[in-house]
Formats: sequence, C-alpha cells, structure tokens
Amino acid sequence: MPFVASELMWECVKNKNAFIRTSRNCPKMSAEPGNLMGLHMATYSGIANAKSLDVKSEIDGQKGSIVLVTKGKKTQKPNNMFNSMGVSKCIKKGVEALDKNIDSKFYRRDLLNLAKNKYKKVRASYKKNKNIMMPKKAKASSAE
Repeated sequence: MPFVASELMWECVKNKNAFIRTSRNCPKMSAEPGNLMGLHMATYSGIANAKSLDVKSEIDGQKGSIVLVTKGKKTQKPNNMFNSMGVSKCIKKGVEALDKNIDSKFYRRDLLNLAKNKYKKVRASYKKNKNIMMPKKAKASSAE
C-alpha cells in the first residue's frame, strides 16, 4: 500500500490476519497471495510489503502454466492488486525471464535466488513419473 509504511502494516497484521496457518512443532505459515516462501515473516509478506513476489502454478482446464505474480500499481483495489505474467516451462527461458523481470528491473532482488528455486520446484511438479510401478503377476505354482 503506498500510503502506509511497510513496517507499520506488518505490525498491524503480524499477530492477527486470516492468512495465518499454525500447527504444533511447525513454524507459522501464511497463505496470503504474493508470499514467495509461505512463511509468516515480514520479508516474504505479500500484504505488508509494497513490492511482493511469487512464483506459482496455474491450472486452466487440462493445461497448466507457471506464473510470476508481482504487486501492481492499483493496490487499493483488491481485484487489480496483483499482476501475473506467464513464464516459460523451458528452464533456460524461464530463468532468463525471472532475471529480466526481477534483477534488471530492481524488483526485490533479495528474493531472486528463492524465486529461481521455487520456479525449478514448480517446473519439476509438472513432470510425469516415467517409472510407473506395475503390479507383478503372480507366478503359477506347479504342484509336483
């Protein structure tokens, strides 16, 4: 949000918000849009930061795609708060697109390596398992 400092916004939402997910013996997780790691921390928060970043998969019918989500300019309108841009599934082109949109535009350069790692994990989730375990046929026992 442009009119409120990020630190003040984080202090308002850090203890109570609808996106916090807690469980025993686990760190606090967050389901907010724009949160790259899913951890409930000020660094990764999509709500509290003026610039947020996320790499996620989107399924449209049968077809799936990888999307880079950044915070848009219209932060006062929830429907237009985030901009999404498609990223190629080819590793070379995808990493190049992340470099172009994050590093060269100076958009949260501290999260670039984390975004690349998440891109690789999301891309790996689309691969199908080649070694499908088929049930073994039972051998016929011969009674002698």
